[in-house]
Amino acid sequence: MERIRELDRYPKLLLLLLLVMAVGFGAVYGFVTSRVGFAYCDAILVPRTEGGVTLYEGTIDGADALFTVGTDTVTFRLGSKTYGPYTAREDPTAVTDEGLLAVGSTGVEILEDGHPFFRGSVTELDGELMLLSGDGAPIVTFTATLSDGTVVDGDGNIVDVHAPDAGTILRLLRGPEPEHRGHWPVYLVTLFFSAATAVSILFADELFRYGLSFRVRDPDNAEPSDWELASRTIGWTFLTGVILCGYWMGLR
Repeated sequence: MERIRELDRYPKLLLLLLLVMAVGFGAVYGFVTSRVGFAYCDAILVPRTEGGVTLYEGTIDGADALFTVGTDTVTFRLGSKTYGPYTAREDPTAVTDEGLLAVGSTGVEILEDGHPFFRGSVTELDGELMLLSGDGAPIVTFTATLSDGTVVDGDGNIVDVHAPDAGTILRLLRGPEPEHRGHWPVYLVTLFFSAATAVSILFADELFRYGLSFRVRDPDNAEPSDWELASRTIGWTFLTGVILCGYWMGLR
């Protein structure tokens, strides 16, 4: 405690900030990792069963989100807007004999409120579902975000980023793998660097003289220059910013 009291105001502030971030982000990581469910639109929708259907609930962009998943039907509600219902069924005639990926694929037809939505085949590659078109080629959707935030596809059509696609519907019907946000290893690594930064603040003079001991004969009587002191402040500030970014990135 005596060592802390001898510090200037700014190093004390940085130490307090490092402590607050360690405790605060630890609590946040504990909360987000406990929410296990279906990852959708940068949110985790937590499942529960009710009346023979599975409900995935959460919040997306500030609006209440709910997937209702039955045996072969999926409905999605976001705020006051409803998508679907989507009905999926196997269709052997939708399987193509072309393309290497088509081998072992399953023909699928999906209807949106009774209207055609998707017809093709689906295969599993490295644990992920891949949709194939009628010619056996993988279906890849290209999107771009304009300066005003509008998302468009490769043809320039506006894309509703919240609307579920065929892959999302099929994953829900098959039972998605539970996921959660937050990665404890990233938190622990960042916490280690946070502790190292705190040590460099508390023992700055000792570390300075230790470094000099390999270059000068009497490092105990050396005094840090103004440039050395300024470099310390700049370095501590930079490291604190990096640590904040590390905690934040681990939550994604």
